[in-house]
Amino acid sequence: MVRVKSSASLRLSMRTTGGRLLRSAGLVSRGPGADDDVASPDPKEHRMAIESVSPYLRYDDADAALDWMERVLGFTGAVRWRDDSGRTFEADIYAGPAKIGVSGGGMSDDGKNAILIVHVDDVDAHFEQVRAAADTEVAPPMDQPYGPRTFTITDPWGYQWNFWQGEATPPE
Repeated sequence: MVRVKSSASLRLSMRTTGGRLLRSAGLVSRGPGADDDVASPDPKEHRMAIESVSPYLRYDDADAALDWMERVLGFTGAVRWRDDSGRTFEADIYAGPAKIGVSGGGMSDDGKNAILIVHVDDVDAHFEQVRAAADTEVAPPMDQPYGPRTFTITDPWGYQWNFWQGEATPPE
């Protein structure tokens, strides 16, 4: 990071468009006489991009949960993958542009029925950053048979954060 003298401050804004989070930075004037140090990004410094966060929820009865989300919450576009008995074992549903993954494979006895999937542009670099800062062992990223390269860390409160690079291929 390069330090510069300026009468402007850096403003970061975020907005979503088409389901993607866009970041933009701009200078904001701080008026005459303002002469504070303002950090300016060093173009040589690589920053890993966090592209989005998607919840993944486990239910004993995914069909009932999806029907409820559509009827009560107004979520839309449910895509369901069914097993031979007709029961939904995997699904996606949308809350506006946000995709929510749903599993119908049953709920976990240990109470860990929600996973937060964080989509990143470089999962290996992000792993190195997390591993260096974590006070717990973190298994390295692995290529998953369903598509993305991932690693998972459980926070001190029990939430699982699953970092992904790439997209899952839908079950057949």
